[in-house]
Amino acid sequence: MREGNKRFRRELLTHCYQRSKDGCVLFYDDADRLSMFTVMCRSATRHGIKLVSVCLMPDHIHFAAIANDAARLSGFVRDYSSAFAKDYDLEYGLRGSVFSTPYGSAVKNGDKAARTNIIYIFRNPVERRLCEEAGKYRWNFMAYAINSSPFSQPVPLRYASAALRRSLKYAEILYKQGSCLTIGRCRSLLNSMSFEDRQRFIDHVVCLYSVLDHGYVKSLFGNYLNLVHAVNYSKGSEYDINEIFTGRSDKLFDQIGQMIVRTGNPADIHDLFRITPERRFELFEKCCEAFPFQINQVAKFFHLELRGG
Repeated sequence: MREGNKRFRRELLTHCYQRSKDGCVLFYDDADRLSMFTVMCRSATRHGIKLVSVCLMPDHIHFAAIANDAARLSGFVRDYSSAFAKDYDLEYGLRGSVFSTPYGSAVKNGDKAARTNIIYIFRNPVERRLCEEAGKYRWNFMAYAINSSPFSQPVPLRYASAALRRSLKYAEILYKQGSCLTIGRCRSLLNSMSFEDRQRFIDHVVCLYSVLDHGYVKSLFGNYLNLVHAVNYSKGSEYDINEIFTGRSDKLFDQIGQMIVRTGNPADIHDLFRITPERRFELFEKCCEAFPFQINQVAKFFHLELRGG
């Protein structure tokens, strides 16, 4: 990636887009996404990357960053991709890379281009019908720009449940050690808590690990209210990266996951690739019957490639 081309320019905002391998589902639940965020933030610190925005979608990632040189940016992507892939394969019983290569990137020259791109990244979940307003999607981290617990009701630690206190203590220890939360550990901790405590835990860990430069984002728009207005009433644009979509709505992936877990086999979505091939194909056929007009998306959920489709 040569410095000076459209993919990178020193000290200018660079939009990066990374698809999962073969466009299959990458993030199945909050444990996957929370682990990924901690890995990205730790890697950004190691490589001296100014991480401006991140959006974790079911089958791809967007982030905007500022770097001193192309090698640092490439090293950052390579670092977090490798670390997450190893953990992901271990958790799901898979092999090989989980991201397509190379990743897409495009430099944004000037504040206007940067604003347009930030809007595009924040609005990705709206365009894919995961939410009606960008600030209501946790995993674009927009709401954290002004609130440390936007998706939960905080409680004083002395009144918190024992499970939440244990989980928070564990996360704090890992953070001080410079370590990340693995998918398996995230899953174990989240499963030990009530729904309300899970939301508190996620909010806490996001803020604990976050290196997102919310100040830079707000400065581009003047303040947070201007940012919200711009994101809600403008789609933004991205002409330099060829983003690939399957189907009209990514909400289908959550619906498939819920349908599968309700069967009880597997009871945990992380065991999807550990059940017998026969059982997995049986689940695939049931999902195709339930969603006959979205078979390509169903196939992406099961990491299958349809011949001729």
